[in-house]
Amino acid sequence: MLSLIQHWLFLVNNLSIVIDLIIIIAVFRASRNIKSGHSKTAFWSFTIFNAIWLLLTTVLAKQGVFEPNETTLNPLVVVLLSGLLGSYFLFTKRKVFKMLLSAIPVSWLVIIQFFRVLGGVFLILYSQKLMPAEFAIPAGTGDVFIGVTSLFAAWALHNKKTWAPIVTRWWCYLGILDLIIAITMGTLTIPSTYNHLLNLPFEPTNFLIGKYPLVMIPIFRVPFAITLHLLVLRKLNKEKIYASRAYRTSAGRNNTLITADAEISK
Repeated sequence: MLSLIQHWLFLVNNLSIVIDLIIIIAVFRASRNIKSGHSKTAFWSFTIFNAIWLLLTTVLAKQGVFEPNETTLNPLVVVLLSGLLGSYFLFTKRKVFKMLLSAIPVSWLVIIQFFRVLGGVFLILYSQKLMPAEFAIPAGTGDVFIGVTSLFAAWALHNKKTWAPIVTRWWCYLGILDLIIAITMGTLTIPSTYNHLLNLPFEPTNFLIGKYPLVMIPIFRVPFAITLHLLVLRKLNKEKIYASRAYRTSAGRNNTLITADAEISK
């Protein structure tokens, strides 16, 4: 049974890599809309950063750095937060990444999250009694829900439905909440020094979450997913500001015309 599950986990990881390739293709298409000769720079900057982070986390995972140990602290959350802060910093502070973000339609950033349906693997492992319910049920159910509903949110944004921004914002809030719950329960259920000191009402038996290839989800996919949610919210807020400015400008012009017509009529 364990060998079958391990084989299935590698299949999920390989599907994730296919999704990464699709994302890179999408980024390449979006980067072609960037002017001023920064198109190639933006594409290769994203690709190299993504490749380096994937390679680094994969090497650490295969070295067993994140495997549960009851006598030491697990660095899983530290690496997760490092990936989150690093990627968000690049897309909000570095010019070339900001240009790339502006070139990517917000609906694309949303539909990418369809990969979250792969979180259903947690539910499968729970059904085989290989993962604790305290982590697997909320994490697996939440991921599948966010992954499936990403299609609806992306469709609404693409078709410019008036209610799409509001729905997408709430979808992002739920997606971030799902990941926060997953990180919290994953941290509490993995065997480590601090969990034994907390006197938890359940036994920390989440051994698989720290083993390769499953550990690639929290150390690589989760930071990526949270960053996507934050970037979607950022783009929606900017578009709202631009729309408000455009409306005020248009209203000001209309008022000027009305005043001018009134003066002429006099």
